[in-house]
Amino acid sequence: GDTITLDETLTDTLVIEKDLTIQGIDDDAILRSSSLSAITIAANRTVVIQNIRVERIGCDTRGIELEEGASLSLTDSTLATGFETFNQEGGGISAPSRVGDITLERVTFEGVSAVPLFLYDSVGDVTLTDVLFDHTRANEGGGAIKALQGEFSLTMNRVTFDHVSGSGTGSVITVSAVNLICDGCVFHAPFAEFGTVIYFSGNNATFQFLNSTVCGAEGGAIQTGYAQGLVISGSTFVGGGGFYPQVEAGGVSIVVQNNSFIGFGGPEQVLEVSGDANTIENNLFWSNDAPYDVVATPVNTVLSYNWLQGSNRVQGVFTNATNIETGANPMLRAWTDDGDCSNDSLYPAWNSPLIDAGSPGILDPDGSRSDIGGAGGPYAEPFLHADQDGDGYTAVQDCNDDNGGLAPNQPEICDGIDNDCDEFVDDLDDSVWSYPWYPDCDLDGWGWWYD
Repeated sequence: GDTITLDETLTDTLVIEKDLTIQGIDDDAILRSSSLSAITIAANRTVVIQNIRVERIGCDTRGIELEEGASLSLTDSTLATGFETFNQEGGGISAPSRVGDITLERVTFEGVSAVPLFLYDSVGDVTLTDVLFDHTRANEGGGAIKALQGEFSLTMNRVTFDHVSGSGTGSVITVSAVNLICDGCVFHAPFAEFGTVIYFSGNNATFQFLNSTVCGAEGGAIQTGYAQGLVISGSTFVGGGGFYPQVEAGGVSIVVQNNSFIGFGGPEQVLEVSGDANTIENNLFWSNDAPYDVVATPVNTVLSYNWLQGSNRVQGVFTNATNIETGANPMLRAWTDDGDCSNDSLYPAWNSPLIDAGSPGILDPDGSRSDIGGAGGPYAEPFLHADQDGDGYTAVQDCNDDNGGLAPNQPEICDGIDNDCDEFVDDLDDSVWSYPWYPDCDLDGWGWWYD
């Protein structure tokens, strides 16, 4: 139960055999180690570590290793460790045998090699919040995380994977027989050589991929083995290409709902679903080079209210096949096919045909009929469906939700601004000429007829 304060650089190895808190001071708390593990937490111990940086000396040092029954809370810290020559996994954190709860908050894995976070046969739950995997890698699967069998759930909230690389299926995340939730995650330019970014194998475990973004993947985004209750919703898949579909899912009661699939360049179909009683609904398919938007070998699968790129873009037999088959522009705020999502705004423009065009049985966060695509449905960002400036229009419906004077119902006036949100300014807007105009000779804001 003691607390150790670290306020300098320590070149050593820590073996923790008691319940303990390690508190780093400012940016001075650095642990440098050349041992196999910089920090080892003994069996059945609970350790809290705050505000430290762990670095390796040489080629092969793991950040933290947990022995059986150990628990860890790590916050505001950075791991810059890994293995270059040893055939090891868990270059950042290794939990190889029935450990307890692991909580990571505001933690950075900086260039960590050899499966930065390795979890095997755990009994406690693992939660990551505001965690960054920055240029981490693995020779095979698990360039960021590998979680294999056990009685635990892996929950990731607002986790960012920046230029993470691996090989084969699950090159960034490999999960087998573990409950997985990914909510608000961002995958930026992941490298999935000859494979996919995420691989999930169910064995009665569940997988929810919610309100997340995969941008510029070198390979497919998600591949699942048999999955029961898989939900992919409120998410956006941009660019990428490879030997696999953008999403390839198989199982029972799969729901792929309110997602945007944009600019996929692979030779395969964008979405492939197999199994029984699955639902593909309210999805946007736009500017993809793949020959099909959806391919399925389903039984009792619903395909409805999807924005397809045109006719003959699906392959399979579906129930309730009510879709919008069009090559028309869905009118997103901003998108450029350059592999960089930082300059994109991938929710509908105020006059987009996607707005309120989804299934009537699905609602947006504001209670209105759902929009098609990742900006609509129950897992959409709430701010998109709120009216911040009180002009009666939500952020999706408004061209500027920070200014109540700019909205689709406002009159256009000659002030150098698009007041009525029709993308025309002043005398370029036909609505201006529905009013009489008179010279304002004394520059008081009133024409001579009214002055």
